[in-house]
Amino acid sequence: MTKDSQPDNKKVRMEKCNYQTPITEENQSKK
Repeated sequence: MTKDSQPDNKKVRMEKCNYQTPITEENQSKK
């Protein structure tokens, strides 16, 4: 969760989360 060295990984993880986690959780994370 603390990997600033790989920002791309965070984006990929967010996309993966969007497919697994609900939209509500994704919305809060984006906000």
